[in-house]
Amino acid sequence: MTERVRTSPDVAALAERILARRQRPLVVVSTDPHTDLFALDTDELAGELRDIADLVLISTGDLTRELDSLLPEKTQVYGGAGRSYPVDFGVQPDWRRSPLRFPGGRATQQLIGDALGQAGAAGLFDKPSVRRLAASGVVKGFVADDTRAVVDLDGRGLATISRELTYPPIPLDWSLHRGQRVAGVLDLDTRLLLVEESTPTQAALEAAFPHGCVTLALVRKVSPARATLLLHPAVEIVLRRIDVSPNPLDTVDLLVAEGDVVAARVTHLSDGTLHLALTDVDDDEPVVPPLALTSGGRPWLEEGRTLELHTTDAAGDLAALNEAAAASTRAGDARSPVDAAAIPAAPSTLADPGAVAAASIPPDVQAERPMPGPGRRRVESVPVEATATSAAAAVVAQLEGGVGDASAPAAGAALRSTQLQLQSERARSAELERRLAEVGVDDSGLGRLRARVIGAEARLREELAERGELERQLKELKAQQLATTRAVRESRRAAPAVVPVASVDDRRSRWVDDEQWVRHEVYLAWVERVEPGERERWAIGEYDVGPEFVASLASLTIGHFDKAMKAVVDAVTGRIRDVPSRGVHALRSGDGAGDPDLVRSDGAKCYRAYIEQNAAAARRLHYWALAGGAVELSRVVTHDDVRP
Repeated sequence: MTERVRTSPDVAALAERILARRQRPLVVVSTDPHTDLFALDTDELAGELRDIADLVLISTGDLTRELDSLLPEKTQVYGGAGRSYPVDFGVQPDWRRSPLRFPGGRATQQLIGDALGQAGAAGLFDKPSVRRLAASGVVKGFVADDTRAVVDLDGRGLATISRELTYPPIPLDWSLHRGQRVAGVLDLDTRLLLVEESTPTQAALEAAFPHGCVTLALVRKVSPARATLLLHPAVEIVLRRIDVSPNPLDTVDLLVAEGDVVAARVTHLSDGTLHLALTDVDDDEPVVPPLALTSGGRPWLEEGRTLELHTTDAAGDLAALNEAAAASTRAGDARSPVDAAAIPAAPSTLADPGAVAAASIPPDVQAERPMPGPGRRRVESVPVEATATSAAAAVVAQLEGGVGDASAPAAGAALRSTQLQLQSERARSAELERRLAEVGVDDSGLGRLRARVIGAEARLREELAERGELERQLKELKAQQLATTRAVRESRRAAPAVVPVASVDDRRSRWVDDEQWVRHEVYLAWVERVEPGERERWAIGEYDVGPEFVASLASLTIGHFDKAMKAVVDAVTGRIRDVPSRGVHALRSGDGAGDPDLVRSDGAKCYRAYIEQNAAAARRLHYWALAGGAVELSRVVTHDDVRP
């Protein structure tokens, strides 16, 4: 449904609708202040948003200023831009929930995307309809800057999948891929295919990511003290600094950046939740594939992948400004367009030309301006010349309109009708001239105001170019930060552990008894590996140190030794079977697949577990599971050594 706001009461009603709870999103589009035409494609908006959102059109000028006075800060619409207000906007009237889309190459599609996302969040697509039916097909490709996927339906033509109806701001090609078969509900009016998706349950997450495994996660938010990671777009896990680095001098934002994809270890906490940590991940550990966001899709995360969380469209803003300048030039004003290609990306914000012009008026010519009706926010003052500009523009428009249509009825009444019309027009002209005199504007005054507007627009171009340059620099800095955090993480992993002595032998030499030394090292590794809240659940159990165990540690480097101690902790706490990367299995008495498991005379059974993988001479841990549940540490060996 498309409506047009024409009067002050219409404005008040529109403000109430924006701030009231609604069934559907409300899209408001304003006219270009220079042409009084709509720069955004209102026909496309009406067609795409039919049965999804309400569309309201408003003229930039007095009406948009009145609307501004009735809405919270930064939530107005003006200058040819459009904004989509979510159904519950009044509950949380934050402008970031409803971005202002200025005319440009992608503005109409962005506004449609905003409304679609808000409609999906409001559950509009969950409601049954006679105009919807089950459908399936194959993804053929992506269009509209990869915000739409084209699907060739089985015998039903083409349809599109919208990113806003999947997992925004996750790119659509992270959820889907060319050639993938998809199924969902087809809306016959919009030709949108609503693919099946759901937030994974806790049980599903535990099954997908076993305790102790390593998988990929997306960094969504970062501060010096915390980071929010996503295992799924709807599953957030908050990490503290200690989860990112054991060094108390490190900050979280030194090691991770927004949009980064990182490898993290998954821990199943005793309260049934999942926890992530980056501190205990070895380069050679296998990575459990991330979840697929759609049925039949590929994992949504890949190593090296980056999500750009903030996008802007300065080229579109500048194009809109230049188009307005061109229109004004055709109307007789001289404005110089700017080369859009020369301007880098800038925020999609553009000042109201009237407001910019008003800023150049000295304060001593400002006067009170009454606002129509009660408002949530009242403008205290407005420049007299700005008011005069608006009034003069309306008067001049009426004067230039002339007498209008002087066609008369048939012959007998033609002269009388013409005389009456002429008399009416003379009276109207006199009234308009009186109003011009009241606001104190003559031809020279109008010329000065036009000159000020031209100057304001020139300054606006300069500011837009400057903001664009700053935005480009910010984008470069974010890219550098991302590269730096990755480099720091890699260097930390590659660097040997900082220890007070140079070798395993030196660490051993500080103890008189071999077993006491091993138990000390196991305890230190347990403190490092097990979260404080999980230590009761994964306490160190009863274990013995076998006669050959200490000798098998002598040839290890510090790095291999620390990895071996982590595997020992998993064995003595009993959680080694819950860590898939350990690959624990019984050691057989021979090389054949049918050979029996190796069992000692006392009934102890020998097991073999990975210490590392995908490395030359990868180490393994051999240990005995004793009767009664205790463990005996046997030896640390290379993968070719199968002796218990």
